[in-house]
Amino acid sequence: MKRIISLFGAMLAIGIAAGAQAQVTVTPTTPGYTGSSTDLFDISNGSSIVSSTPTQDGGGIGVTVYPAINAIGGNAGFGGDAGNTVFADGSGATESFIFKTLSAVTISGVDLLLAADEFRAFRNVALFGGNDGVVFNQLFSYDLGTGLYATTYGSAGITVAARFDPVSYSYFRFDGVPTSSGPFNGGRLIELDAIPGTIAAAIPEPASWAMMIVGVGLIGAGLRYRQRRTVLRFA
Repeated sequence: MKRIISLFGAMLAIGIAAGAQAQVTVTPTTPGYTGSSTDLFDISNGSSIVSSTPTQDGGGIGVTVYPAINAIGGNAGFGGDAGNTVFADGSGATESFIFKTLSAVTISGVDLLLAADEFRAFRNVALFGGNDGVVFNQLFSYDLGTGLYATTYGSAGITVAARFDPVSYSYFRFDGVPTSSGPFNGGRLIELDAIPGTIAAAIPEPASWAMMIVGVGLIGAGLRYRQRRTVLRFA
């Protein structure tokens, strides 16, 4: 009986996990800023940066800093473009920042605008959500390849569009792994926009119904088998 229940629980867990997979598409875009300035992640709606790995200080390009806040609505530019977080030179390790929204927001996806000219590309990007700024759940992760975006996707600018089941969180963490290390090789992120979502009342999908029916049947069979064994003992 315990084995039957454990098997059913495992089947249900697999079904839930499969339903939570994110769908990710990458499309070439103009390298400049084309994002929203009023989405749920934006500073205009009360979002703020909690922490960040080091960002570049301008390097004589004409802008003082490219801080993480630019990815959620800050105004500093890169070559005249709005937005832009440019991470500092480093070892090629994961670059990241954590931000919080004014209150919990429900989203069903994100649009991540990236750009890379002769460097500053990411080979992997990921987003996580949580409610305390410490423990995070992965919302999506995507491998972009090790080359420049222009080589892989036909444009120096790309939009990574991730869509997933609606979730509600107040803390988010972006992780990006740069393609290489060395001077000026920190990844460049133009904007991170939230796609709003709605968490509806749970309605089991056909696959879930099937698993529940099978599970109830297995439990019933187990109970009948146990009852039959009890009767045989008294006979």
